[in-house]
Amino acid sequence: MNIRECTIDDKVKVMQLFSEVFNQHMLPETWEWKYIKHGYGIFAVVAEEKGHIVGHYGSMPRRIRFKGVDELSAVVSDVMVHPIMRGAFTKRGLFYRLFNYYVQKYCPQSEERKIKIPYGFPTERAKNIGIRLGLYQEVEEAVDFLFVSKQKFFDIPYSIKPCGLSKPVVENLWQTMKSENENIIVNYRDYATLSWRYSQPNATFSFFCVYRFMRPVSILVVREDSNPKKVYDYVGSLKYLGRSLNLLSKLYKNVLKVRLPPWLIGKIKEVSILEYTDKVALVANALTGPYAEELRGQFFYTYGDEDV
Repeated sequence: MNIRECTIDDKVKVMQLFSEVFNQHMLPETWEWKYIKHGYGIFAVVAEEKGHIVGHYGSMPRRIRFKGVDELSAVVSDVMVHPIMRGAFTKRGLFYRLFNYYVQKYCPQSEERKIKIPYGFPTERAKNIGIRLGLYQEVEEAVDFLFVSKQKFFDIPYSIKPCGLSKPVVENLWQTMKSENENIIVNYRDYATLSWRYSQPNATFSFFCVYRFMRPVSILVVREDSNPKKVYDYVGSLKYLGRSLNLLSKLYKNVLKVRLPPWLIGKIKEVSILEYTDKVALVANALTGPYAEELRGQFFYTYGDEDV
């Protein structure tokens, strides 16, 4: 058994493992979008035995603002162990060995550290296994909910229109978001990042700009090929988040779904929450940090901070 860094030459074998583990087909362009197109290099490890890839622990990197400093974050993706290699989930098991190699390679407690914040939204089972093995710490429970607009909130002087990704507008809104939230941990939402993130294969996204007195104050991203449709991202001052969601819901005349951190929910007064849906935990790296207490109540995230 050889555990090593993943390379572009492993693409076909990793996609084959994905099919065997999840009973779904991964397109080559999807693999390239996750691991190549962002431009930061491949941050994934594999377990190889007799020329076959039997395990994989991947992640998708992006720039993040952490305590006023630009770092790299990485959302965990495509954690896979071939069915024939699964046994007891112990510190001798393949899942533990893959994660430990990943952390020591990319997130060691040294100056050679490449990824400052690895994080993920695993399934409940995977989360519990990771916590039991001492690999994961639960930061908080992300809040997924369905919502509609509150009609009593008058739109004047606000408006919302479909838009494209205008570089000057996106960059200006991102700079506002970043500068107003120096104490908040937030993945970059600049033009380059959004252009890559929403080039995701097999997904359809729409963009909307919210204006106040004809001045752009936020951009919203909606995933159109999901049911219900999901608000995938938000760029702009957080003080306009509730108003922006309200306008978007009125525009769609339908129920929308969003994921937000729990510390932000109480600040959104402009929408009516119909139902809290999925229970998904945000987890942190328990071996080398940053630890749960450093992220809890400070990390802003949406569906766009996942890998799907």
